[in-house]
Amino acid sequence: MPAARRTLQPPHLGRRPLLCSVWLTVLTIGMPVTASAADPTVEELLRRLDERRAVVEDLEQRLEDREASVRQLEDRVEQLERLVRSIAGSAAGGDTAAPPEPAVPPTPARQAADREPAETAQASDDAPVPPGQVTVDPEAAERALERTLVLTGDLLLPVGKADIEPFVSYEYDDSSSSALLNAGGDLIATDRRVERDEITAGLNLRVGLPFDSQVELGLPYNFVRQQDNQELAAATGSDDTASGLGDLRVGVAKTLLREEGWIPDLVGRVTWDSDTGKDSENGVSLSSDFHEIIGSISAIKRQDPFAFVGRLSYEHAFENDNIQPGDRFGVGVAAFLAASPETSLSLSLNASYRDDLEFNGNTINGSDENQAVISFGVSSILARGTLLNFTAGAGLTDDSPDYSVFLSLPVRLTLW
Repeated sequence: MPAARRTLQPPHLGRRPLLCSVWLTVLTIGMPVTASAADPTVEELLRRLDERRAVVEDLEQRLEDREASVRQLEDRVEQLERLVRSIAGSAAGGDTAAPPEPAVPPTPARQAADREPAETAQASDDAPVPPGQVTVDPEAAERALERTLVLTGDLLLPVGKADIEPFVSYEYDDSSSSALLNAGGDLIATDRRVERDEITAGLNLRVGLPFDSQVELGLPYNFVRQQDNQELAAATGSDDTASGLGDLRVGVAKTLLREEGWIPDLVGRVTWDSDTGKDSENGVSLSSDFHEIIGSISAIKRQDPFAFVGRLSYEHAFENDNIQPGDRFGVGVAAFLAASPETSLSLSLNASYRDDLEFNGNTINGSDENQAVISFGVSSILARGTLLNFTAGAGLTDDSPDYSVFLSLPVRLTLW
């Protein structure tokens, strides 16, 4: 029995047990490893599918963009073909009519472009006004620059418009003079100093007429305080006041040329300064004692936001009580700046020279006058048709007032 059992056992297993064990181990381990590398998992397959789907979607989007570009190019080609046919037909005598434009369905890009201007305009209309800014109706403002030029007489009102301008001004003048007086055969030097404060309030009226013309009226009321100090043998002096209506002024102005190219606007004016006001009171002069005719011409050239003005004037006074004042010649320049539609600034220089006066036909030497004033002004729209104007001036010569201020509130009306 023991011998039979030994016969049934395979002889090679008994001889090589270690080698067989190694081969069995390799086969057992290698088979599952090879199967795992060859077969991907479900998660990996889904991930690859998502990547392929993203690539396909990107290709489809690019294809749609290319088709839209092709349609735009086709539209342009059709427009060019119609333009060429139209030009060819015109050259042949105009018999060839351009075919009707085919209806092209709007693309999404074109629809967005068509909506953009309307949406932008609506947004700008509905947008709130930023803090610190003022919106002014153009019809109400009419630009402060033009309104200021009308006040200075360099522009005229439109037909049917009127300006009513209440105003008030203050002027201070301190003048000194020396003279030699004959007192009992002796020459005595005398010094005279006159201080004069003058307040003027009044009303100006301007009305625009046809044919580029305008009529002007002005009526002032004067109040003057004058201190007169004179040193002779003993110091003497006086402090007096006077008040009363001033001289009525009536004028007519017309636009002679309209600005075109290098040619400026030209405005001519003739004004009559009457002798209707109160001349003096308590020895204090209130207004001139002469009828005067004043002619002037002004030229204006605009270079937005600036306007430049040049003026020339001539004044002649008529003789009264054997006194003939000398003729006055004036010249002036000014620059205006439209700081905004509702505000303007101005800087001006005006000079004038009056010849010696005559008394009983004899010329009084040294009675001539030489005046020059530099002024700065600002104007601003307050409300519809209402402008506030302020001007301050300083004298540059001995014959000029030391300083002056002017304030007015013109209101624009429509008469017809």
